Amino acid sequence: MFFNIPMREIFRGFVATQLQIRLCLLGLFIACGWAPGFSQDSDSAWDFAPYRVLIWMVDRTDPAPAKDLTRPLQNYLDQEFFAVWRVQTANAPAVLRMSLLRDFEQVEYDQLTANDPILAVRKDHPDAPRIRSAYDVAEYVKKVSSTPEFSTQVLQRASRRVIRPLRDVWEAMVVEGLRTAGIDPGDHRKMLIDILDNLTRTDDVDADYLRDLLTPVWPADSEEPSAEDVSRKRVLQELLEKLQAASHTTNDELYGIRGLIDTADHSTFDDVIQSWQSDHSEAVLLPRGLALELNSPDKKLIPLELDGLLGEVFERFDKIFVVRTDRQRVPIEVDVVELDCLMRLAGPVVSQTVLSNVHLADQIGRAITRAYSPTVRIEEATTNKVEGRLRAGGLILNPESPAALHDGDFLQPALRKDDRFGDPLILEALDWAYLHVKELDGPKIKMELFAGRQGGIQGRRNKRTHRMAFRIRDYHPHTEIRLHAQKRPDV
Repeated sequence: MFFNIPMREIFRGFVATQLQIRLCLLGLFIACGWAPGFSQDSDSAWDFAPYRVLIWMVDRTDPAPAKDLTRPLQNYLDQEFFAVWRVQTANAPAVLRMSLLRDFEQVEYDQLTANDPILAVRKDHPDAPRIRSAYDVAEYVKKVSSTPEFSTQVLQRASRRVIRPLRDVWEAMVVEGLRTAGIDPGDHRKMLIDILDNLTRTDDVDADYLRDLLTPVWPADSEEPSAEDVSRKRVLQELLEKLQAASHTTNDELYGIRGLIDTADHSTFDDVIQSWQSDHSEAVLLPRGLALELNSPDKKLIPLELDGLLGEVFERFDKIFVVRTDRQRVPIEVDVVELDCLMRLAGPVVSQTVLSNVHLADQIGRAITRAYSPTVRIEEATTNKVEGRLRAGGLILNPESPAALHDGDFLQPALRKDDRFGDPLILEALDWAYLHVKELDGPKIKMELFAGRQGGIQGRRNKRTHRMAFRIRDYHPHTEIRLHAQKRPDV
C-alpha cells in the first residue's frame, strides 16, 4: 500500500525537495491567515507575509519591454525570492516613460506622482483649519481655479470612479437618520460605533447586517403597531436604503466641487499659478508636481480619488523597482532603482551591462537583487538599544538569502508620521543615524543605535507612526570622506 511507504522514499530528489518547501510555505500561509491585502502594521502578518513587489520596465527603443522579459525575469527572481516576494511585472506607465528615460537618477515619489491631479487650498484661507478633505473644499471654498482642458480631464476620471464616503460623512448620515426617527444617538453610542465600523471597513453595505445592528432601536413586530412605530420603521428603512446608495456613488460632481471650478482667464497652468497670489484666490486644481511649487502664500494639499492615480500604486505594493534598459548600446545598459512604498524613499541607482539579449533578463535580476534592501520594523527603541522585526523573516529558509540580515549589518532608520486621513505629516530618513545589528533570533533583531542627534525613533508605537530601517547597500569599492572648514571648501 502507498501509505506503508516511508516518506523519505517518496520525497527524494531535487524536484521533491522543492515540492516539500512549497507545501511548508503553503501551510505557513494558511496557519497565519495570510492574504494579499495584509496591513503594514499587522503583527501576525509581518513575519510571514511576502513583500508585494512591482517591477516597472522602460526601454529606450521598445515601448513594451515587459512582454518578452517577464517570464525569464520571474524565473531568475524565484531562485532568490520565491518565498518572500510576490512579483508583478509591467511596462512603466506611458505618462512616465519620457521622464524615466531622461532623468532616471532623479526617480522619486514626487516625480512619479507629479501628474496626479490634486487640490491646493491657501493656508491663509479663513476656513483652512477646517478643510481636511475634498468634501470640505466644496463646503468652505467658493471658487477653484483651473484650466478648461485639465478640469475636463479630471471630471472624466472622477466619473469613472466609485467613491465611498469618509467616516465623518457616514456618521453625519447615520446621526441624521436616527434623529429623524426620534432616536438620540448619544443614548446608543455603542450601536453607532458598530455601524460606523462596518460601513468604513466593507466595500458593500450589507443592509441585513446593519438591520441587526439597529435591533436596539428597531420597533418590535406587532399586529397593531402604533403610528410612532410605523413612522420610525419607515425612517430607519429609508436610512438603510440611503446608506446602500451612498456606497456605490460615482464621483460625477467631484465631491461637489464641479460647480466651483473657474476656468475663466485660465487657459494655461501659468495663468492658474499666477492667480494663486491674488487676494481673491482660494484654491486651485493642478497636477501635483506644479502644486508642490506653490508658495507665498503656503498651500494645503487635498488629495482626490480618481481613476488611474499613480499615487495609489504606492498603497498596493511594498517595493517598486524601476528598470531602464538601453538596447541600442553595446554592451546593453541596465539601470535599476528601488523605491520603498511606505516611506516613499528611493535607493541609489544600480547600473550593470550585458553583451547579449539572451542574458538580459538574468542581468536585470542581478541588478534588482543588488538594489533591494530588506525592511525592518522598529518595535522598541531606547537611547541606544533598538529591537526590530524583519519583514517576511519567518519565510526565509536560506540564511544566505538576499532578504536575510546578518550580524554586523548596518541599517538606516526612517520615520513616517501620518495625519488622521493617513497622509504623511513627517516623512524622512534620519540623517547621521545608523543601526548596527548585534543579535538575530529568527525574524527578531537587536541593534545598537549610533546617531549624531538624539530623538527620532524613540517613543511608543501607534497606528499613525511608522518606524522602519533599511539595510545599507554598498555599491562602490571605497568611500572618500573630505573634511574642510565651514564655508571654505579649499581649506
